Amino acid sequence: MSEIITADILGLTALIGILLLVQSSLTKRKK
Repeated sequence: MSEIITADILGLTALIGILLLVQSSLTKRKK
């Protein structure tokens, strides 16, 4: 169980990181 939960947390963290990178890149392009 713990392993599955950890995998989910890592997946969510990766998605959040990608979203942040996309937002930063978009804001830089707009500027």
